[in-house]
Amino acid sequence: MCKKYINLALLIILISVTGCEKFLDIKPKDKVIPKTVGDFKMLFNNLAVMNVVPSLGNISDDDMYLTDAQYKALFIPFTKNCYIWNSDVFVQSDDVRSWAAVYTKIYYANTVLEGLADNPTGTIQEQNELKGQAYYYKAESFFDLVRTFAKQYNTGTAATDPGVPLRDEADINIKPKRATVQEVYDRVLKDLDQAEQLLPASTELNVTPIKSAALGLKARVYLQMGNYDKAFEYADKCIKTKPDQLLDYNNYTQPLVGNNFAVTTYNNKEILHVSVGAEFIYGPQCNVTPAYLNEHFPVGDKRRELFFRTQANGVYRFIGNYHDGLVNVGTPYPFNGITIAEMYLVRAECYARKDKKDEALNDLNALRIKRITPASYVPATATNAEQALVLVLAERRKELIFRNIRWYDLQRLNKESRFAKTLTRTVNGNTYTLPPGDPRYVMPIPANVILMTGMPQNPR
Repeated sequence: MCKKYINLALLIILISVTGCEKFLDIKPKDKVIPKTVGDFKMLFNNLAVMNVVPSLGNISDDDMYLTDAQYKALFIPFTKNCYIWNSDVFVQSDDVRSWAAVYTKIYYANTVLEGLADNPTGTIQEQNELKGQAYYYKAESFFDLVRTFAKQYNTGTAATDPGVPLRDEADINIKPKRATVQEVYDRVLKDLDQAEQLLPASTELNVTPIKSAALGLKARVYLQMGNYDKAFEYADKCIKTKPDQLLDYNNYTQPLVGNNFAVTTYNNKEILHVSVGAEFIYGPQCNVTPAYLNEHFPVGDKRRELFFRTQANGVYRFIGNYHDGLVNVGTPYPFNGITIAEMYLVRAECYARKDKKDEALNDLNALRIKRITPASYVPATATNAEQALVLVLAERRKELIFRNIRWYDLQRLNKESRFAKTLTRTVNGNTYTLPPGDPRYVMPIPANVILMTGMPQNPR
C-alpha cells in the first residue's frame, strides 16, 4: 500500500496558468484540468505538494547546531542566512519552497473546492471527504505561513499587523494582498471548523488528514494564540478520539545502520497526519553537542538511543525523524505532523496554566513512562503549577525536537519574561545573537514575490 502512495506522489496534475507562475511555483504541462472526483483524489495524492509546510524556522531555532565545516558546506545561500539570523535572507533568484510550494498546496485545494462546486461528481461521502481535506490543507498552510512570515499573534495588534495573502480562488491572475494577522487566524479556524465536520474518523494511511488531525491542528493554533482554554478543549477532544495511541519506546531498539526512526511513518500510530518541512538541511548537518544531550536526554531516556547517533567528530546526529521518506522518496525531510504525544503536552501545558498541577503532571507522566526505561523511570513531581509548567515545557522541547515547532515556541514564549531567551551562535569565530522579540523572528517574504506583487516587505 505504501508503494501505491509513493507512486501517486510522483503523479502531478498541472493546471493551466499564466503570468503568476513564479508566485506559486507552478510549471504548466499539457494543460490538464481535473474535473472528476477521481481527478481530485489523485491531485491530493500528490504528497510532495499536499504534505509540505514551511520550515525556515527549523534552520533558525536553537535545536540546530552546525560545525564550521558543515555551515560552509550548505549549498543554498538563504539557509546560511537563516542559520545566523541575517537581516537579508533572500535574493530574487531564490526558490523559497516554504512560500511557493505551500501556496501551490493552497492552489490545489482551491481547485478541488471550485471543481466540486462546478461538477459535483461521485458520492456525497467522497465529495465531503475531499472538501474536508481541502479545508484542512488550506488551514494548515495559512497557519504555518502566517507564523513564519508575520508577527507572533498578539491580541492587541493582530487586527493591524500584516499577515499573509488569503488565496480563496484557483485564478492565480488575481493580484494578492496581505491580510492582517487576525484575518488569517480567523480564516484558519473557520476552515478547520469545516474540516472537522467533513473529515472521516479514519483513513487508510496517515498521509491523509482525518477528524482527529483537525482537532489537533486547532489545539496547535489556539496554543500559538495563547488561548489556553480553547487549546485545552481541542487537545482534550483529540486525545479522546484516539485513546491509547502513545508508542512505548521501550518496545523499540534503534538499528545500528540506517538513519530512519525505528518505526516506519505509515505504521506509526502516534501520527494523526504527516506533514514535512519544505526546506532541507538535515542528514549529517543535524547535530547536538554532548553537553546538550546529557542535559536534556539523560541515560535511561529511550529518546537518547532512538533519536541520536554518535558521530566521529564528537557530536550527535539526530535520526529520530518521524518521516522516513514516504512523502519524498528516499529523502527524510523534517517531520512536522500532528501526533497524539504533542496533544498530551498541549493539554498538560494548558492544565498547568489553569493552575491544575496534578492534572498537568498526570499528562506529563503518561508520556514520560512511555519514553523512559522502567529501571530509570521516576514520576515527575512539582509543588505548584508554575513548577509543573516548567517541567512540561522542558519535556515539550525534548519530545518535539527537530519537528519545526521550537521556532514557533520561542516566538510565543518570548512574550513571557520568565521564558524569554536570547539565542547565540558562533560561526568561524564570529558570534551572532537573536534577542527575544527581535524583528528577525519574522522571515522576509521572498524577494521575487515582493517584486511581482508589490506587497510590503517585513522589516528586519
